[in-house]
Amino acid sequence: MMMSMCKFCSGPRKFTCPRCSVDYCSLKCYQSPAHQDCSEMFYKECVQGELSGEQISKEGKDSMMDILQRMNKEDDCESDDSDDDEDPVDLGERLQGIDLDNADDVWEKLSKDEKKQFDELVKSGDLASVLPEYTPWWKVKVEEKKIRDLSEPEDESYKENCPEVYKNISKFSSICSNPSVYLKYGLLNVLYAYAYAVKYFSGDYKDEHCEFVEIVQLLAKNLDGHNFELADTAVEAAASEVNNHQFLGISIEFSRNVKKDVVEIVKGPTGEDNYYILAALSDLKSQFEKVVKYLKRGKKDSTQNLTTETTEPSNLPIWLRTVDRKPELKLDLVKKHLKKVDFYLSWSEQFYGEFSELSA
Repeated sequence: MMMSMCKFCSGPRKFTCPRCSVDYCSLKCYQSPAHQDCSEMFYKECVQGELSGEQISKEGKDSMMDILQRMNKEDDCESDDSDDDEDPVDLGERLQGIDLDNADDVWEKLSKDEKKQFDELVKSGDLASVLPEYTPWWKVKVEEKKIRDLSEPEDESYKENCPEVYKNISKFSSICSNPSVYLKYGLLNVLYAYAYAVKYFSGDYKDEHCEFVEIVQLLAKNLDGHNFELADTAVEAAASEVNNHQFLGISIEFSRNVKKDVVEIVKGPTGEDNYYILAALSDLKSQFEKVVKYLKRGKKDSTQNLTTETTEPSNLPIWLRTVDRKPELKLDLVKKHLKKVDFYLSWSEQFYGEFSELSA
């Protein structure tokens, strides 16, 4: 088998860019002018998210602190062989009282060597690999016993971290009398967008419903009337849509894993029930309802500015500074999409059998 070559210097390939999947052999090639647009955007979005806490939970921030601590230890080892007689102050002491959500303050407390090491860690594409992996609620499975004593309670452990299913789901027959055979594929498109948004926030989106809904609207084109005739194309369409929004890009592996998550949701906790689909759509409906209420509260133009503008100059490297984003959420469109989510919720309660080939 022919060895893959570096795209930029024709040397032997050693790495693959997590954003555009191009092969390269070294940091020098990764930062080459031919790859500059991709690499700089990746550094900026990834690291800003990690340091500012926009995309990671408290556990993720703690892990980032651990990374910095390990970098500091490595720096201590190297300093033993240097001519510098001064003992560096322990990183933990330097970060005492510092708001870890403030990227500028954290960056200023790092030594020159620590900044360099952190920079190289991010540019290598390895930063995401050292952060704790989030396990979504739909990963919980239970065994459904074929024969169970009536006095034995059912195993409902899967409901502990699962979104609550709406209790009064409308009867689908009251909404539609002749559903299309392709409805299930549109739902798969929506479920991919939902699963991507959940994992994008590592499950911590309680106070981020506007951002959450924005991601779903950007990825689930079925909400805007795009229909699909195959399961694969429906899911792939949502996955490919990530490439059109740079701030959403994490890695190809991340996107591929979300495809598997869609199957997990469809299969449900027992492997053949609709509970996780209903839970996902109930959660999605709740997020859309919160956004509708928000936009109705005195927003004259029915749009939301989700960013906080910074007026003070920053000493952070250019790729680490906050980039102001002003995504729009239009009330009429959100209400329209909410109806579509409600429509799928009713359909899923009655027509789960349509997914028999996926849950098999």
